[in-house]
Amino acid sequence: MKYWLLTTEYPPEFGGGIGTYCYEWCRLLKQKMEEVTVFIPNKSEKHFRITTRDGVRIIEFSPYLANTASFLGYETMISYSFATIVEIFMRQDGIPDWLESQEYNGIAYYVLQKKHLGYELFKDLKIMVTCHCPSFLTFAHNHINTYELPYFWIGEMERFSIKGADLCIVPSQ
Repeated sequence: MKYWLLTTEYPPEFGGGIGTYCYEWCRLLKQKMEEVTVFIPNKSEKHFRITTRDGVRIIEFSPYLANTASFLGYETMISYSFATIVEIFMRQDGIPDWLESQEYNGIAYYVLQKKHLGYELFKDLKIMVTCHCPSFLTFAHNHINTYELPYFWIGEMERFSIKGADLCIVPSQ
């Protein structure tokens, strides 16, 4: 089975809640599956770099891979770059059995858009979204105006990512 994970945190660079979940989940998946791949943006990359840690393939890519910040904004550009790197590797390696993404910042938004619009490579892709802590729920508590850009659009991307997934899980209460 081929399992791909999209995330913004993965150890050793990031050790927060999402990073810890991703590391432990990949470790468990690797015990049961042949191929586990993690895609993570890295500002120091010009294009992308492939490494292997503990049997897990790590693909670090430039958040500017799809340089659309001038008209989409930085956060939305990262989501578009995720879709770009996923497409590059689906063309090279074939479609994974499952693709998982965190909902945070809507990083799977454009992958899900391409799936629901019937793009050839994406139409049969099975996508699971893991809800860690959608920022649209925390904006009000953090005194962030939810109607201000880019926060409004990030919230919409997160909502669509949750609603558009084939499967949605929440690893905590």
